Amino acid sequence: NGIGLTINVNVAQDPIVRGNEQTITVTVSDSDSGDKISGANVKGDVKYVTGHREILSGTSNQDGIFRHSWRISGNANIGTFVVHVDVTADGNKSGSKEKSFQVIAKGLTPGATSNLNRTLNQTDPTGRYECTEDGLSYGS
Repeated sequence: NGIGLTINVNVAQDPIVRGNEQTITVTVSDSDSGDKISGANVKGDVKYVTGHREILSGTSNQDGIFRHSWRISGNANIGTFVVHVDVTADGNKSGSKEKSFQVIAKGLTPGATSNLNRTLNQTDPTGRYECTEDGLSYGS
């Protein structure tokens, strides 16, 4: 948030499985009146774990909303992605906001993982196999 502006950043999916489409919604309003501000200039980016940046750029609509959607690569590094936006509006009003979200690998849910581990332990009492959200591992 900043001088005269209230900026909200919403991430559609957190966490999100890489390979899926993410949507960032920025809502801009006047911090004094609470009125939504149309025509506000929104610039920013989403910083990937690798440092790659997905550029965000546009203006807010009549409801004070700017949206940006894109597909995160199926082989993107997993981890924390950081959204940063800078917003300027008429009357020298400006501000910035950051929000982060997690990108995860496609895998098994924790419930499925524990069920598979129970089954593995029954069939292999040595416990050398372990099922994780990333797949099956074999220990010594």
